[in-house]
Amino acid sequence: MSGKQIEYLPNSRKLDVEQLCEQESNSTDLVLCVHGPAGIGKSTLVGYLSDQFRSADRLAASIFLSAFRTETFGPETIIKMIAHEIGSIHPGAIPKIVEAMDQCHGTSLENHLRKYILEPLRSLRRPQPLIIIIDAMDEWHDHPTFIKALPLINSESSVVKFILTDRLNPCASRLPGVDEVSIYTYALGPISKEVIKAYFEKYLETVPWVDGRKASPPDVEKLTELSGGLPV
Repeated sequence: MSGKQIEYLPNSRKLDVEQLCEQESNSTDLVLCVHGPAGIGKSTLVGYLSDQFRSADRLAASIFLSAFRTETFGPETIIKMIAHEIGSIHPGAIPKIVEAMDQCHGTSLENHLRKYILEPLRSLRRPQPLIIIIDAMDEWHDHPTFIKALPLINSESSVVKFILTDRLNPCASRLPGVDEVSIYTYALGPISKEVIKAYFEKYLETVPWVDGRKASPPDVEKLTELSGGLPV
């Protein structure tokens, strides 16, 4: 579930992608949190990862919280949205999701997490964990409540793993309950100037300038400097 995503620049985050995929593959941590300031490209990066995991049949669900208003969305609602995505991508999980709909009304958040997410994914009997991507966690008012429920499934990283994005490092910011979560944090830095320059050189060629002129090398250099390595 997402709105329009900014295009991923080919190979712009190659090292980050390799390191994140290696961490996901070799770690038993339940959560991988990618953090960095606004505009650094977190949503674009995890949008690309979502496509890659889906192509590999490893994606359970992807939710981009900045794409819609979440002020009135409680954690149970987000869990049900994730379950809807799971059912859409993996129809074999639907029977367990239907069971959850019958059994979870009025029960705890931990029970929702177990019944709507863990048990449907476990029923698929996959050899590798499936990945749930949640972008812009810090833009969701109730994300601390959701985080507090995650330790329940710390030991289930062979079934499911989460990739989250946040502007702040949740461990450094002392998010309540995060110390109990099996989590690895990854600081995302700016894109290299070489990649930004190549982007401007490529796309400025497509601009229909009114006077017919083209962007000069100094123009490209100036834009590259002004970007500060931010892919926006």
